[in-house]
Amino acid sequence: MRRPSREEFIVYRNWFIVVSLLFFSTYPPAALMNSPQNATHLYFQIETALPLMESFIWIYATLYFFFFLPLFICPKDELHALGWQLSTTTIMAGFVFWVFPTTLGFPPTNPEKFEYAFHVLRSIDKPLNLFPSLHIAYGFLLTAACTRGNKRSLKTFFGLWYGLLILSVLFTHQHHIADIFGGFIIALTAKSLELPQVFRKTSANQISPYTTNTAQ
Repeated sequence: MRRPSREEFIVYRNWFIVVSLLFFSTYPPAALMNSPQNATHLYFQIETALPLMESFIWIYATLYFFFFLPLFICPKDELHALGWQLSTTTIMAGFVFWVFPTTLGFPPTNPEKFEYAFHVLRSIDKPLNLFPSLHIAYGFLLTAACTRGNKRSLKTFFGLWYGLLILSVLFTHQHHIADIFGGFIIALTAKSLELPQVFRKTSANQISPYTTNTAQ
């Protein structure tokens, strides 16, 4: 890890704002407007036998902290690319949440440990915006960005983290296997979409896309 430059911080900050605005304008409204009665069951019955493993909630929560790591790992061009990928992923997922709500198949379970953590999670993460899993999609994109061209030890660290994150969405009873595959699909789709030329020019000129006057 390294100390980010001022320009890298500006790029990261602006994309963080964009992704946050996209997320909060799609994810919560979709959960509020959709009804469990209209949701599709997209899971295998055998999945519902998976146990609730309370300790995995802390692994599940690490995603929110890992959002800050690219600032200290990725150069400016890659921050632009990651911001674009996270934005397009959020838009695609938000559209699916609106038109194709799904619901959990796990039976109601009261955790014996970390009750407050589960209470906070379930109050924020309603069981309708399941397919595709944004946890899986975001985690994939963060891992890909932070391991590109970096040391083997960093790649191993992120690989282990992402493997545990995948398990955490199942063992916290937040997602099903289909949601995981859906997360992979939209993340790979987002990575395949070319960064718009306006951001390429911005990177070449070493100027933030939203603060031209400030960065000069």
